[in-house]
Amino acid sequence: MTPETYIVRVYRRNAGPPKQIAGLVETPGGSLSASFASLAELAAILEAPKTHLRRSEAAESPDSAEIKLYRQENSRD
Repeated sequence: MTPETYIVRVYRRNAGPPKQIAGLVETPGGSLSASFASLAELAAILEAPKTHLRRSEAAESPDSAEIKLYRQENSRD
């Protein structure tokens, strides 16, 4: 088994039951990500990342609308 690295961002956690947690799991660089709304969902993501992690919109930044618009506005065609 090869080691895997993930970044877990916790955005909300209540002082009550630990099941009340929300956040994001992503690969370094942010190319793949999945959100979670409970500890059970977080565990499911970490147990089977290939099933849950999807290409994130942020990972498409080189072709993002802002960059395309910038290129169009600054092209010398």
